[in-house]
Amino acid sequence: SGVWPLSGFFSKDEILLYARLAQTPLVSGKTLFAAGLCAAFLTAFYMGRLFVMTFLGTCRVEEEKKHHIHESPWTMTGPLILLAVLAAGAGAGMHRFEEFLAPIFGRPEHPPEAVKHFVMAASLAAAFAGLALSFILYRLNPALPGKIAAGAKWMYAAVANKFYVDEIYDWTVVRAVWLAGVASFAVDKHLIDRAVNWTGGGVKCGGFILSFLQTGNVGSYAVWFLIGVSALLAVMAMGGPG
Repeated sequence: SGVWPLSGFFSKDEILLYARLAQTPLVSGKTLFAAGLCAAFLTAFYMGRLFVMTFLGTCRVEEEKKHHIHESPWTMTGPLILLAVLAAGAGAGMHRFEEFLAPIFGRPEHPPEAVKHFVMAASLAAAFAGLALSFILYRLNPALPGKIAAGAKWMYAAVANKFYVDEIYDWTVVRAVWLAGVASFAVDKHLIDRAVNWTGGGVKCGGFILSFLQTGNVGSYAVWFLIGVSALLAVMAMGGPG
C-alpha cells in the first residue's frame, strides 16, 4: 500500500517525485503528480479493503464447506514467506540498485530537498488516508459502502465495470481487427486465390492443347511441316503476300 518502510513506499515515492519534476509539452508535472497521488490513494484503499475483508471480516464460506479449509503445505507457504520478506525489505536497497543501473541509464539529477520532503509527506498522507478510509468503510461501518453504491448507481456501475474499458477496447480494437481479418480472408479466398487458380488453369489448358502438337513423333512433325508448306504455297498461288 506504499507505507514506509515497505518497498512499495520507495518505488511509489520515486515515481511521484520524478512525475512532479517532469515537464512535458502536453501535461505539466503538477498534473502528473496529482494523478499519481490519486492512484496511490486508491491503491492503499484497495489493499486496506482487501486486508480488512480477508483477515478482519466475517467468514463468507458456507457452513458445510468450512471443514475443508486448511493451511497450505510448506511448499507453498515457504516461497510466499520468502517473497514477502524480500518485497518488504527490498526498498532499503533501492539506492544501490539505482547505482547499479547508473552506467546504463545515467544518474538522475538530485531534486531539491524541499521537493523530496513534500512528495514524501504527500505520498504518506495519501497512503494513510486510503488505509483509514478502507478501515472505516469495511470494518467500522460495513453497511455504508452498500448505501453509497445505492445512492450513486451510475458511478458504482462505472467502477464495477472498470469504466467500460474492456467493452470500449472490444468494440474499437478487437472487433475491428476481427472484421479486418474476415475481409482479408474473403479477398484472399474469393479474389486472389481465384485469380491464381484461373491463371494456373489457363496455362494448364493451353499446355494440354499444345501437347497434341508436341508428340515427339518425327513422322508427325513431317506431316505438319508438309501441311504448312502446302498452305503457304496455296496462299501464294491465290495472290497472297510475297
